Amino acid sequence: MSSLPEPLRVTLRNFCHVEWVEVPELRDLIKEGRMNVDVVLLEDQMNQMLDSGELPVEEINKLTSNEFESIEEAAEWLTKIRSVVFRDEPWS
Repeated sequence: MSSLPEPLRVTLRNFCHVEWVEVPELRDLIKEGRMNVDVVLLEDQMNQMLDSGELPVEEINKLTSNEFESIEEAAEWLTKIRSVVFRDEPWS
């Protein structure tokens, strides 16, 4: 059983894979209203995961092919994604 809820799970898998990072594209789809998921729920899930400090690092690594070694590394990465997607910060 996955500890990452939908739509967060599918979003990480489809837009945040280390080989084809598409975070700016995700932001654009959300801004244009073309994302086929509950965007409010997605943002809430990101916030809850970061606020709780309980990120399933192993599952995130499996979905995205990242190699985070700690919750702190994964949290920093997810915080950056949230900032780009929901706060219009640049992806760099």
